[in-house]
Formats: sequence, C-alpha cells, structure tokens
Amino acid sequence: MRRLLVLSLFFAVSLTWGAEPVKEPILITKPEAFKTLVHPHCSHCQVEGNRRKADLKPNDPVLAWMQVATDGYINDGVIPLRFFLNPYRVLDDTWGQFVYDPDAGFARGFALEDGPFRFHGWRNGVMVMKSVKDGSLYSCLSGLAFSGPKKGHRLEPRPTLVSTWGYWQKHYPLAVAFTLYDKFQPVELPAKVDEDSKKSRGPADGRLPAETLVLGVWDGKQARAYPIDVLEKGGVIHDTANGQARVILWDGATRTAAAYRQPWGTSGLQGDAGWIFRVDKKLEGAPFVDQRTGLHWDITGRPAEGGPRLAWMDSVQVKWFAWSAEHPETSIFGQEGAKRDYKPMAGKNQATAGPLGNLNVAARQFAILKDADPARRRVTLQLEGDAEAKVWPLSLDAEIRIDGWWGRLEQFSPGDRVWVWFDRNVAKQNVAITFLADELSEQDLYGSVKVKTVNPDQGTATLESKRGGKATERAVRLRNAEFYLGDSKVDFSKLPGVQVHLQSTGEGARLILDGVAFEKRRALQKSFLRNCWVEEGLPGSLVFSRTKEHEVEIMLDHESMFWARTLETGEKVILHAGQPITATVQGIRPWRERTQVLLSLDLADFPSLVAGRRISLRLKKPLPIGVESLTPGLGKSARPEERLEWILSGTYCTCGMHDGCAGQPFTLGACQHSGPSPCGLAKRTREEVAALIAKGKTDQQILEELLKERGPRLLRNHLLP
Repeated sequence: MRRLLVLSLFFAVSLTWGAEPVKEPILITKPEAFKTLVHPHCSHCQVEGNRRKADLKPNDPVLAWMQVATDGYINDGVIPLRFFLNPYRVLDDTWGQFVYDPDAGFARGFALEDGPFRFHGWRNGVMVMKSVKDGSLYSCLSGLAFSGPKKGHRLEPRPTLVSTWGYWQKHYPLAVAFTLYDKFQPVELPAKVDEDSKKSRGPADGRLPAETLVLGVWDGKQARAYPIDVLEKGGVIHDTANGQARVILWDGATRTAAAYRQPWGTSGLQGDAGWIFRVDKKLEGAPFVDQRTGLHWDITGRPAEGGPRLAWMDSVQVKWFAWSAEHPETSIFGQEGAKRDYKPMAGKNQATAGPLGNLNVAARQFAILKDADPARRRVTLQLEGDAEAKVWPLSLDAEIRIDGWWGRLEQFSPGDRVWVWFDRNVAKQNVAITFLADELSEQDLYGSVKVKTVNPDQGTATLESKRGGKATERAVRLRNAEFYLGDSKVDFSKLPGVQVHLQSTGEGARLILDGVAFEKRRALQKSFLRNCWVEEGLPGSLVFSRTKEHEVEIMLDHESMFWARTLETGEKVILHAGQPITATVQGIRPWRERTQVLLSLDLADFPSLVAGRRISLRLKKPLPIGVESLTPGLGKSARPEERLEWILSGTYCTCGMHDGCAGQPFTLGACQHSGPSPCGLAKRTREEVAALIAKGKTDQQILEELLKERGPRLLRNHLLP
C-alpha cells in the first residue's frame, strides 16, 4: 500500500507540472497618460526651419518617412520628436500612424488601415495603442494586434528612419514637415524610464544586455537583430537571412541605421552579386559607395547620381529588451552558434555525419528555473552568480532531461535548480540552450551524491559530489524536503552515509531519493514519455524540404533513437507539421545519436513546410516493447561503411577522462576520430569494429565483444564523476 502511495504521488506531481499555464505578458493600461495629435497642418522643412530657427537645433532627433510618388516627386517627411511625438507619443496623419516610445527606444510609422489609434498603455515594456474603430490592441513596435477582433493582424509598416533635423533641412529642404505653430513647444526627451513601462517588462533575454540598441529587422517570416555597436565598427553589413540578401547601412553622422533588400542582378552582368558597399567618411550625406560602379547612396537608399531607390525592409532602431520581447525567436547578427552540418539523404550526396568533437565544459552552468514557455521553446533562468533572471531560447535540437530520462519542457517546476549547457558563438558568448536537465538527471549522468552529515538543530545537510574527478561539498537546507528510501518516507536523521539523488530549489532541498526510489521515479518518466510518443509521435525537426519531389527530410531527436531506428523503407507513417500528413519512409540513417528519415508525402498539394520547424512522426505500428534495452540499428545495413556508422551511432564512450572530455552523453559516432588531435578511444573503436566487420562478424557478435571489453556503460549515456 505504501509503495502505491509513493508512485501515485510521483505521477500526480508529473501531471501537475504538465498543466503549468504559460504566463501572459503584463499589460498596464493608462490611456489618459498621453493625448493623441490628430492631423496637424503640413508645410516644408525649409519653411519651418525659418519659422522656428531659434527653437530647432541641427541635432534635434526626427522621425523621417520615405515615399516616392508615381511621378518621381520626393514626398519624404520629417517629424521633430521634441515638438510632436514626445508630447503626444501617437500621431494620426494622412501619411500614416506615427508612434514614439522613448522607454523602449524607438519611433516608427504604420499605414492607417485600421486607424485611427490612441495611446493605451504598455505591454512587455513596449507602448500599446488602441484602435478607435473596434478596440483592438496593437503593439506599437511590431504593429501586431494581440487582443480584440483583429487579434493576429499585423499593420503595414511605413518606411521610416530616425535621423536629425540638420541633415534633412540641408539635404531635403523641400521634404514635408508639420507646421510649427507656437502652440507646439519643445518638450525635452525623458531622461528616466516611465515606471509603468518598466513594471510591464518581463525577464530580459540574456543573449544581450537589456538596454543594448539594435536595428531590428522583420522580413515577414523571421526577425533578426543587428547590434548598433557592431554596425558602428563597419558602417555596412552584407547579410543573408531566411534565404534573402540584404544590406544594413549605418550613418555615423546622424546615428541612423536602415535595412534594404540587396538588389541582386542590377547591373545585368553575368555573375552579378548585387551592389557591394563600403563607407567613405569623407563623403558627407551620401557616404555609401558601390565598390564596383563608384556610385554613391545616402541613408535613405537613394543614389546621389539619380536612379531607383533601394527597397526598404521593415526595420527599426530599438532597445534589445523590447525587440526580443516582441520577437522572442529573433536571431542576432554575429551571435550565431555552430552551424548544423546536416546533409541531405536524397541525391548524390550520401555523406554520413562528421565528428562533433569535444563539447565545451565551460559552457555548463547551474541555474534556478523561473519560468518555462513550451510554445516558444524558451526558459527564464537565473544563472548561479547572476543577480537577475534572463530569458534563453532552446536550440532547434536541444535535449531535455527529467528524472534520469528524456522529458518535456512543461514538466519542469519553477523554482527548481537545473543544469544547463549553452551553445556558444565564436566570441564565446552564450547564445542558446542545447541541454537542459533537472538535478536528478545531472546526478544520473555523473553519479549520485553522498549525505556526509546532518544537523537536525539547524535543519541542514552536507552533501558530497564528485565532478571532474574532484570531490566538492555543498550544504542544503532540509526544512521543506521530502525523503524516500525505497518505498518508505523517512526522517532525515537516517540519511548520513546514504547515496542519494537530490532535487533542490533556491531555498534548499525539495526531494531526496535513494537508488530504489529514484529508479521508480525514472520508470514513471519512461512510461509518461512512451505515452507521449504513442499519442503525439516521435519529436524532431524538419531539415530539408523539396516541393517538386514532394519530399522532406526530418531529424528525429536523440530520445527517440530506439524507436525511430525500427523504421523500415516503405513503411507508412503520420507526419505532424501543423496538420497530419500520411507519408512513406524512403530512407533512414543514423546521424550521430539522432536519426535522419527521408519521407515522401502522400499529398496532391505540397504544404508550406520550412526547414527549421519542429515536427513529430507518429508510427502506424505499435511501438516495440523493450527495444530501449537493445542497441538500435543492428543489422540495418549490409554495407560495411554503413554498418560501422550504425554501431558507433548506437553505443556510448567509456573512456575515463572525467570532464576532460564531454563526449560521453553522446554516441561514439559524435567523437573526433581523425585529424591532428583525435579521440584515442573513438579512433581505436572504429578500427576494431572495421576489422571485425572484415572478418565476417555480425553486428550482434561485434556488440557482444565490445560489451565484454567495456561493460554496460557502453549502452547508456553518462559522464564520469
């Protein structure tokens, strides 16, 4: 009876974690804070500059809009922030809907399609405006409606830049300006952040400091941020994102950034790669020089010698905290981690996965998990040693571990201590999470911890762990902990000398299990995940899509290797990618510890399937029972080189290097086995397996010889204590 009670408790906790609701962003409404300016009279820069010569300064910031009429007449316009947008924040005009948010550091414009609008408040630290027509609420930064009848609709952006009055008065004196009547008095830009705006902010995205200025670019599908300090160094960035070439310009004189589509093939010459710009600081007003033609452009994308203007991309200068809050999946120029080296199965290229190499031990850290957002695949963590929590995205193929097995993001309990591995860029900056585990799973990989002493009076215990071959001690509070030794819940006075698995929080121990209790908890997690695989399918990512051939290639996660590798060519499966699609397996191969599957889709119309999206694959046949205790893929191929990959991609490293090598959680197929500094064990294993294959040994016979030599660790991922 007591055993059933303990198991029921564990299962109930799992269900409770899974039901944890996703927190909505904080919305603070204060519509009376700012009055909207409606349809001010129009004039020209030249006229208004003379009218308010004493009040307007050359370095006065302005929001400039860019428009070319059908007859070629330049209809650009400027709005001095101190006179119009700072006092009013929202401005209705026939040219567009203009907004200014000094707290989030941006000003921009939208089309009037759903206007007029009025200031409403703040959300995510970003200004919110409300449609007078139907009450829908819109982000002033993204133009996306998040509430009301138009929820999900995005406003059309107007091409805008933040520049200076002096620049526009000198270079475009006939540009449109609003009439600066005496009633429009300058209001100095705020030096402090509005408290209501600050209160509406969520945890910062830790990839950049919150107040970092970036140029945020939205191409209609994906967001990308270009840090201003990176732009300042070069002046021009040529980039390709989402298959689209673009050029990012920076005018240091006005501190203005802008993004334009790269006009490929504009010269008509064979092999034309489009304009390639450099900056000539000696050229005032139009410092961007095409290296091939010698033509000059200014920050508006207009050539000084005449001709068509570059096509503006939806872009805005803004603070990082605001951009990342509105676009949590945004990439950052210069902060990309290691690129995935997936190669297609279809066609002539049948190359197998190259070695992954040793992972960076310094990229592993403990943290307190504050929040998890499964829908957006991101978590809020307070890393040990940091004063504030930050938001981190999970990489496409990040591994998640719960209770010594794989798990789901929604199973984590806020407040728990977790173990996280980061993907790092070339500058050794953390970019995204590649491995997230609770403490029980970290201890399962390394080994359990020993309770050295217990102090009943203080309610504390001293724990001893071995990591990297060194013993370390840690004191934890036991006040709110639950203890399970075998089937029994016991008093903590019996703990000294016992090897345990422990889950702690920021306040102390929450759960302490001996080996028997931990294995029962792991068994429950295996059962839970098996049900997920049956009902939802095996998780993975789409890596290649070929519309013409009605083919896709998917990379199934490490967790599903046992079941994924039972797939056979010609087998029918269900691909879930927004909709269930019947598909036929055309090919399968190991990719280190992952499994790559080539599918043909049984559809007349090929759906929109973009590489990089998360998917799941549901087997039509029942999941095999007990297959996880075997080595997957044995006997899958008759070709020697493929047999070698199947064996190495289903077995794990058993070297004794502790944390000197981070390869043990991954298969031998991921280890560096060649080059100037190969892993000795990986190289020797490849040579041994190749020799046994040449002698005519079967895959099963080869595995038995390896097990006899290396022991059971060969078949489970682990790290040496």
